[in-house]
Amino acid sequence: MLNTLLLVLLLAAVVVAAILLSRQLSLMARRQEAWTALYASVPLAAPAAAPAAWAASPEALRHMVQTILLYKPDLVIELGSGSSTVWMAGALERNGHGHIVSLDHEAKFAEATRQRLTQHRLSHRAQVLHAPLVPTTAGGRQYLWYDLAPLRDLPQGKASLLVVDGPPGGSQRLARYPALPQLAPWLAQDAIVLLDDAARKDEQQIARLWIADSSLGVWAQSFFPTEKGLSVLRRQATSANQASVAAS
Repeated sequence: MLNTLLLVLLLAAVVVAAILLSRQLSLMARRQEAWTALYASVPLAAPAAAPAAWAASPEALRHMVQTILLYKPDLVIELGSGSSTVWMAGALERNGHGHIVSLDHEAKFAEATRQRLTQHRLSHRAQVLHAPLVPTTAGGRQYLWYDLAPLRDLPQGKASLLVVDGPPGGSQRLARYPALPQLAPWLAQDAIVLLDDAARKDEQQIARLWIADSSLGVWAQSFFPTEKGLSVLRRQATSANQASVAAS
């Protein structure tokens, strides 16, 4: 009886190990496929460092780059700088126009990203701004979120892509919620928002709150099952903003 139980437990352990190994191999294959697609789309001037564990995954980077290559935005705003800044600047360079403004609450990370942009000869396509986290009210709640003073000279209504990958999700509940309410004045009528780490419950709730708030406009959401999940929100045309575009 004991031998039978031990055999069953051993078999169960083997099955679990096989499942975990299969998942790991599948993830590695997906990462490699994404890296291959990235390098094919955006030939950088130097080898790109692998993103840190907390940074955007290769699959998410691929979506960011593809969005830029397809929609050719003039202005991109990014929350949380790093390897994503370099790849998106490279995509803008391939388009031949466009600029990315990236906010980072850590001065040392902002400087590290600037150095990487210089290494890849992409500094002319990107501006990395140190924006410390300050008390911010959004949706009737208090948050610690980016100081928007560095954006005071950035033209409003021009950013057709917003990439939300900061502040760190573990810093507070719904840490990234203020992104859309606070940056709405800078977004174009046809803006697209990429919300990384969308497999997390907080990010899922944030997307629902944004969509439910009619003051932010009408948004349609798609979810992509990347390594950490990626939500893509697209602003939908309404009679009001159609009239605004026609008047302009």
